[in-house]
Amino acid sequence: MKTVCKKISLIFFGLVLALGISEAVFRFFPWSPAFSQMPPDPEAFRIICAGDSSTFGTGVSNPSRESFPACLQKILSRENQRKIQVFNLGLPGINSSQCLNNLRGKIDHLSPHLLIVCIGVNDPWNMEQSAIIRHYR
Repeated sequence: MKTVCKKISLIFFGLVLALGISEAVFRFFPWSPAFSQMPPDPEAFRIICAGDSSTFGTGVSNPSRESFPACLQKILSRENQRKIQVFNLGLPGINSSQCLNNLRGKIDHLSPHLLIVCIGVNDPWNMEQSAIIRHYR
């Protein structure tokens, strides 16, 4: 019985450690692949998709092809003669205040014609960093 409890404790510790490392990576090394890979085309209709993990594409096997911004890019490019650029500025784990901070400077650089924001409420652990909480205090 003692070895079973020890094994369960080690598994639990490993899971907590892995989640902690993943969280640290997302917090300290955020990225937005579409923004860094594609310069804005002045002739294109430019769309920014900003948000959290739902926008980023977490959960799909290939976010650069299967996230909703990537699918939007495919559909709009297929249906329009004008060039379309969709920038995926989704970052896993952020709240709306952090999303706004992430957009600063990028809006000026990309000069979008349309901004789509998709922020969920599935990340309550970072509510302390939300500007709305500070506003109501």
